Amino acid sequence: MSKEEYQSGKFVVTVLLSDGSEKEHQYDLPVTLKQAKEMLSMVFTALGKRNSGLLWFDNPITIYNPDNVSGIQFKFATSKQIEEFMKQVRKKSIGFLK
Repeated sequence: MSKEEYQSGKFVVTVLLSDGSEKEHQYDLPVTLKQAKEMLSMVFTALGKRNSGLLWFDNPITIYNPDNVSGIQFKFATSKQIEEFMKQVRKKSIGFLK
């Protein structure tokens, strides 16, 4: 893997709302440094939109009133972590899965 590459995976932004509900927005984890910079720019641009009075994210496209947002969580999972999790789930009996 070259210096410019990252692993694939998922990037999840969870918007915590003042009514106690949560809304997730999922993105593919970037592969290159350029893509990582573009994704972070997108997130911080959304966070910085307060001057317009709105906050929005894609996947699914949702527009928020900043007064109703109590927090934002960021989570990352690489493809290796997802694969390891799936192996563990397959080994255990969970609900209808065996």
